[in-house]
Amino acid sequence: MTPKKQPQLGVPDIRYIKPRNSHALDDHLKYLTYRQQRSGPRQNDAYVPWIDRGMGGDWVTVRSNLHTHKSSNVLAWTWACSPNPSVFSLIPEDERQQAMGEITERTLAEFYEARGLPPPPFSYVIHNALTKPNDIHPDPLPFTHAHVAVPGTTFDPLTGQTIPSTTIRIRDMSISYMKS
Repeated sequence: MTPKKQPQLGVPDIRYIKPRNSHALDDHLKYLTYRQQRSGPRQNDAYVPWIDRGMGGDWVTVRSNLHTHKSSNVLAWTWACSPNPSVFSLIPEDERQQAMGEITERTLAEFYEARGLPPPPFSYVIHNALTKPNDIHPDPLPFTHAHVAVPGTTFDPLTGQTIPSTTIRIRDMSISYMKS
Protein backbone atom coordinates (compact mmCIF):
# COMPACT_ATOMS: atom_id res chain seq x y z
CA MET A 1 0.00 0.00 0.00
CA THR A 2 1.39 3.37 -1.02
CA PRO A 3 1.31 5.98 1.75
CA LYS A 4 -1.00 8.90 1.07
CA LYS A 5 0.88 12.04 0.06
CA GLN A 6 0.67 14.80 2.65
CA PRO A 7 -0.64 18.12 1.31
CA GLN A 8 2.03 20.78 1.04
CA LEU A 9 1.55 24.01 2.88
CA GLY A 10 2.52 25.83 -0.29
CA VAL A 11 5.08 26.43 -2.97
CA PRO A 12 5.77 29.91 -4.29
CA ASP A 13 5.20 30.65 -7.96
CA ILE A 14 8.11 32.81 -9.14
CA ARG A 15 8.12 34.78 -12.41
CA TYR A 16 10.09 37.70 -13.76
CA ILE A 17 9.27 40.79 -15.76
CA LYS A 18 11.76 42.06 -18.32
CA PRO A 19 12.74 45.75 -18.34
CA ARG A 20 11.10 46.26 -21.73
CA ASN A 21 7.76 45.19 -20.21
CA SER A 22 7.48 48.12 -17.81
CA HIS A 23 3.81 48.62 -18.71
CA ALA A 24 3.10 45.00 -17.68
CA LEU A 25 4.62 45.70 -14.26
CA ASP A 26 2.44 48.80 -13.84
CA ASP A 27 -0.69 46.86 -14.79
CA HIS A 28 0.22 43.99 -12.48
CA LEU A 29 0.91 46.21 -9.46
CA LYS A 30 -2.34 48.15 -9.99
CA TYR A 31 -4.27 44.90 -10.34
CA LEU A 32 -2.79 43.56 -7.09
CA THR A 33 -3.53 46.83 -5.29
CA TYR A 34 -7.19 47.04 -6.27
CA ARG A 35 -8.03 43.35 -6.66
CA GLN A 36 -10.06 43.17 -3.46
CA GLN A 37 -12.39 45.86 -4.87
CA ARG A 38 -13.19 44.07 -8.14
CA SER A 39 -16.93 44.27 -7.62
CA GLY A 40 -17.06 47.84 -6.33
CA PRO A 41 -15.72 51.20 -7.40
CA ARG A 42 -11.93 51.54 -7.44
CA GLN A 43 -10.54 53.67 -4.68
CA ASN A 44 -7.92 56.33 -5.32
CA ASP A 45 -4.17 55.73 -5.17
CA ALA A 46 -4.15 56.39 -1.42
CA TYR A 47 -5.53 52.88 -0.88
CA VAL A 48 -2.49 51.02 0.50
CA PRO A 49 -2.69 47.26 0.98
CA TRP A 50 1.07 46.77 0.49
CA ILE A 51 3.23 45.56 3.37
CA ASP A 52 6.53 47.42 3.07
CA ARG A 53 9.76 45.52 3.64
CA GLY A 54 11.91 48.04 1.83
CA MET A 55 10.25 48.59 -1.56
CA GLY A 56 7.34 50.82 -0.54
CA GLY A 57 3.84 50.79 0.87
CA ASP A 58 1.88 51.65 -2.29
CA TRP A 59 2.07 50.48 -5.88
CA VAL A 60 3.60 53.72 -7.21
CA THR A 61 6.51 53.62 -4.73
CA VAL A 62 6.99 49.89 -5.30
CA ARG A 63 7.13 50.48 -9.06
CA SER A 64 9.65 53.32 -8.68
CA ASN A 65 11.92 51.25 -6.43
CA LEU A 66 11.73 48.22 -8.73
CA HIS A 67 12.88 50.44 -11.61
CA THR A 68 15.72 51.79 -9.47
CA HIS A 69 16.92 48.27 -8.58
CA LYS A 70 16.44 46.51 -11.91
CA SER A 71 19.12 44.53 -13.71
CA SER A 72 19.73 44.59 -17.44
CA ASN A 73 17.58 41.46 -17.86
CA VAL A 74 15.09 41.59 -14.97
CA LEU A 75 12.95 44.54 -13.97
CA ALA A 76 11.24 42.64 -11.16
CA TRP A 77 10.47 39.22 -9.78
CA THR A 78 6.91 38.48 -8.76
CA TRP A 79 6.15 35.76 -6.29
CA ALA A 80 2.78 34.29 -5.46
CA CYS A 81 2.82 32.46 -2.12
CA SER A 82 -0.27 30.27 -2.04
CA PRO A 83 -0.71 27.91 0.91
CA ASN A 84 -2.83 24.83 0.41
CA PRO A 85 -6.36 26.03 1.27
CA SER A 86 -7.34 22.79 3.03
CA VAL A 87 -4.32 23.08 5.34
CA PHE A 88 -4.47 26.85 5.78
CA SER A 89 -8.19 26.74 6.65
CA LEU A 90 -7.18 24.99 9.90
CA ILE A 91 -5.68 28.28 11.10
CA PRO A 92 -8.25 30.40 12.96
CA GLU A 93 -9.66 33.10 10.68
CA ASP A 94 -8.43 35.98 12.84
CA GLU A 95 -4.85 34.64 12.64
CA ARG A 96 -4.62 33.98 8.89
CA GLN A 97 -3.37 37.42 7.82
CA GLN A 98 -0.51 37.29 10.32
CA ALA A 99 0.30 33.67 9.43
CA MET A 100 0.33 34.53 5.72
CA GLY A 101 2.72 37.42 6.39
CA GLU A 102 5.04 35.16 8.38
CA ILE A 103 5.00 32.45 5.71
CA THR A 104 5.67 34.99 2.97
CA GLU A 105 8.57 36.66 4.76
CA ARG A 106 10.08 33.34 5.88
CA THR A 107 9.83 31.91 2.36
CA LEU A 108 11.66 34.85 0.84
CA ALA A 109 14.31 34.92 3.59
CA GLU A 110 15.00 31.18 3.36
CA PHE A 111 15.18 31.29 -0.43
CA TYR A 112 17.97 33.88 -0.36
CA GLU A 113 19.72 32.55 2.76
CA ALA A 114 19.95 29.09 1.12
CA ARG A 115 21.99 30.82 -1.58
CA GLY A 116 24.23 32.68 0.87
CA LEU A 117 22.57 36.04 0.24
CA PRO A 118 20.62 38.40 2.46
CA PRO A 119 17.01 38.90 1.39
CA PRO A 120 16.58 41.96 -0.83
CA PRO A 121 14.05 44.66 -0.01
CA PHE A 122 10.54 43.66 -1.05
CA SER A 123 6.88 44.50 -0.59
CA TYR A 124 3.83 42.29 -0.66
CA VAL A 125 0.05 42.34 -0.56
CA ILE A 126 -2.19 39.73 1.01
CA HIS A 127 -5.41 38.72 -0.72
CA ASN A 128 -8.34 36.78 0.67
CA ALA A 129 -10.48 34.76 -1.71
CA LEU A 130 -12.49 31.55 -1.73
CA THR A 131 -11.82 28.34 -3.62
CA LYS A 132 -14.32 27.00 -6.11
CA PRO A 133 -16.45 24.11 -4.81
CA ASN A 134 -15.33 20.68 -5.99
CA ASP A 135 -15.95 16.98 -5.26
CA ILE A 136 -13.59 16.95 -2.28
CA HIS A 137 -14.65 20.30 -0.81
CA PRO A 138 -18.25 21.09 -1.80
CA ASP A 139 -18.11 24.28 0.27
CA PRO A 140 -15.59 26.96 -0.71
CA LEU A 141 -12.48 27.16 1.46
CA PRO A 142 -10.68 30.38 2.37
CA PHE A 143 -7.82 31.01 -0.04
CA THR A 144 -5.47 33.46 1.66
CA HIS A 145 -2.38 34.14 -0.43
CA ALA A 146 0.30 36.78 -0.97
CA HIS A 147 1.82 38.50 -4.00
CA VAL A 148 5.39 39.72 -3.58
CA ALA A 149 7.38 42.27 -5.60
CA VAL A 150 11.16 41.73 -5.54
CA PRO A 151 13.77 43.78 -7.44
CA GLY A 152 15.85 42.42 -10.31
CA THR A 153 19.06 42.83 -8.28
CA THR A 154 20.27 41.76 -4.87
CA PHE A 155 23.23 42.58 -2.64
CA ASP A 156 26.11 40.10 -2.54
CA PRO A 157 27.92 40.37 0.81
CA LEU A 158 30.97 38.50 -0.54
CA THR A 159 31.69 41.09 -3.20
CA GLY A 160 30.02 44.03 -1.49
CA GLN A 161 28.21 44.79 -4.73
CA THR A 162 24.72 44.61 -6.13
CA ILE A 163 24.37 41.67 -8.52
CA PRO A 164 21.66 40.70 -11.02
CA SER A 165 19.28 38.25 -9.41
CA THR A 166 19.37 36.15 -12.59
CA THR A 167 22.57 34.63 -11.22
CA ILE A 168 20.52 33.03 -8.42
CA ARG A 169 19.29 29.52 -9.15
CA ILE A 170 15.49 29.42 -9.01
CA ARG A 171 14.75 25.80 -9.90
CA ASP A 172 16.44 24.21 -6.86
CA MET A 173 13.99 25.55 -4.30
CA SER A 174 13.62 23.50 -1.15
CA ILE A 175 12.06 25.73 1.46
CA SER A 176 10.85 24.53 4.83
CA TYR A 177 7.81 26.56 5.83
CA MET A 178 7.29 25.16 9.29
CA LYS A 179 10.55 25.78 11.12
CA SER A 180 10.15 26.59 14.78
